Amino acid sequence: MRIIEQIDIKKFRGLEEVSIKFNKPVNAIIGKNGAMKTTLLGMLAHPFTLKTGSMSSEQPLIGGKEFNSPMNDKFKFSDKYDIPGEHQWSLQVNIRIYPKHVYTCLSERRTDNGKLRFWSTEGREKDMNYIQCPVIYLSMKRLLPMGEEKRLQVNPSELTSEEKEFYIRMHNQILISTEVIQEVQDISSGNGSSKHTLGPETATTDAWTISAGQDNVGRIILAVLSMIRLKKKYPNEYKGGIICIDEVESTLYPAAQEKLIEFMYDSAQKYDLQFFFTTHSMSVINFLKMGKYSNRNSITYLQKVGGKIIVTENPTLRDIENNLNVAAGRKQLSSRLKVYCEDNVGVMFCKAFLPKNVKAKVEFVAGMDLSWSVYKTMYQHKVPEFLNNIIVLDGDVKNPNQGWNNYPRNKNFAFLPTMLAPERMIYEMLFGMDETDEFWDNSLSGYSKDVCFRDYPNQLSKIDDIKDWFEGQKNNAGRSYSKFLKEWKKRNPYEVEKFVQEFIKAYNYVAMKTGFETLDDEK
Repeated sequence: MRIIEQIDIKKFRGLEEVSIKFNKPVNAIIGKNGAMKTTLLGMLAHPFTLKTGSMSSEQPLIGGKEFNSPMNDKFKFSDKYDIPGEHQWSLQVNIRIYPKHVYTCLSERRTDNGKLRFWSTEGREKDMNYIQCPVIYLSMKRLLPMGEEKRLQVNPSELTSEEKEFYIRMHNQILISTEVIQEVQDISSGNGSSKHTLGPETATTDAWTISAGQDNVGRIILAVLSMIRLKKKYPNEYKGGIICIDEVESTLYPAAQEKLIEFMYDSAQKYDLQFFFTTHSMSVINFLKMGKYSNRNSITYLQKVGGKIIVTENPTLRDIENNLNVAAGRKQLSSRLKVYCEDNVGVMFCKAFLPKNVKAKVEFVAGMDLSWSVYKTMYQHKVPEFLNNIIVLDGDVKNPNQGWNNYPRNKNFAFLPTMLAPERMIYEMLFGMDETDEFWDNSLSGYSKDVCFRDYPNQLSKIDDIKDWFEGQKNNAGRSYSKFLKEWKKRNPYEVEKFVQEFIKAYNYVAMKTGFETLDDEK
């Protein structure tokens, strides 16, 4: 669901004359500390509430009496620097939610206590100047710290059986747990803060022992369940809902962070939701940029320069990593993409076949000695290092009788020429040559065909034998087997050209994802 389509900020502290598109179901706000990420999240949530209509009597399951998120509940404003009238922004909202399409909010001084408040420029009538759409705002620190809560209450949950089943399924899915949950308990604060979450009861644990991650996940699931209730109870009136989460990765380990984002994508589609969240997590950012739902999210990067906020929409992964890592005192990323091969023989063949301008753009990783099946496993498990760089496998991997049947196409993979192992490519070329071929040196002490195959006079078929032969020729093959490779390249120009084009295609695929300049097809 796309409820908020764009925000246009005239001025709000360091944000000035800025427009940001948010027309995706899942929207991430990223930046260093102090870059106004949380402020932007609050500006997005503030104009929405449920004050009129049949849904106005409903309360969110996370605690609190209303589906709203007033700015004053989240921020302290300076009497000196936050001047009334100097905070103004507009939201472009889906006309199904807000027929006027554009909602503009302005700060003014309250007449009773002189504090700031934020009102629609449409009017000042109480409770009538908000967009009627449910919103939930969550701040993801430890929501109910057990040691700090003096009046914590744990009771059987009042969720329906269907809602309990939803919680159990999503809890285990996000936290990647196989633990059997026997009951769902309701956890709330009795100190007036209205905090509320869920906790699982198992054969050995109950809500009193839940982790911080379970605490936060329970609250997010409750937020979604709140919207599901509205959708089911008011099918004609409910048009969608907004869930805002500050520091979405808090207390969750990387794999659970990715599962949580998957939960957002799925919930957005099924329950007409739009998610907005802030994050510093590279696990989350990598998943957003390269996961299977990358076309269903937007990323906004906020950067503070000279007191002003610079906004970059959908920056490259490379730029995000560089900016965040520099903030932590680390060096910038390499200026070249990495190339992984199965072994050093693969590296030699790549270097021999690729033109100089292409080799100048990459960094070959030597000494890996990993089989194609290991690369396959890394790729299938979405290990970022092997998604964001180039993998060159031997040509025989494409052989359907002995290799990878459904190898990736149009991705970050390339394959050495032919459907043979690289050593076999050279062996078959040389063994098939006539002994009078100009390649051979038939002088008395020269490298003739007889010398080449002195220890292997009969044609070899087993790859291990061919590799032993290949290793035995290195003293006569030139540096890095250059004599052999140059000859193969001369005799097989079409195969070499096809490999180069495939490599460039893989390079450009990765470059466009990670922020490197792409290569032209012309070499």
